[in-house]
Amino acid sequence: QPECIDQIYDGFLRYKGYTEKFDIHHDLDRAKWLLVSDEDEPVAFTKLITYDGGIESQFTCWNYHKPKMAVGKLMFSIEADIARSLGYDHLYVGQGYELGSSYKSAFKGFEWWTGSEWSTDIEKYKALCARDSTINTLGDLASVYKGTY
Repeated sequence: QPECIDQIYDGFLRYKGYTEKFDIHHDLDRAKWLLVSDEDEPVAFTKLITYDGGIESQFTCWNYHKPKMAVGKLMFSIEADIARSLGYDHLYVGQGYELGSSYKSAFKGFEWWTGSEWSTDIEKYKALCARDSTINTLGDLASVYKGTY
């Protein structure tokens, strides 16, 4: 993996105010790295995981050196192009839960897995993400599970 990954990741954590780290060095035997530079300076990366017949955008971060650049949107576009060039019909962009995942519904061709089928119902997806953000206790979770929430 490129040496600058840890520096970009540390900058991302500082910018977001996160204190816990995800192990980005996990599963390196299936990892491919997409690195984005601005004026020859690495500023962002995506860790892509390859599967037999698929690809996952597992982890994307950037150092927010120029927040208005919207590097995340650029990265998604490149990731989708990579998936298409490899012959895949889908790019898995991670789990969808809580309000923090709602942005994914704006991606062109967005689909989500309901647990039994693929759906393009964006409003339902957003409503579920919003609902997830209200779950704070095991009692809340139990109510959702029972369908009474």
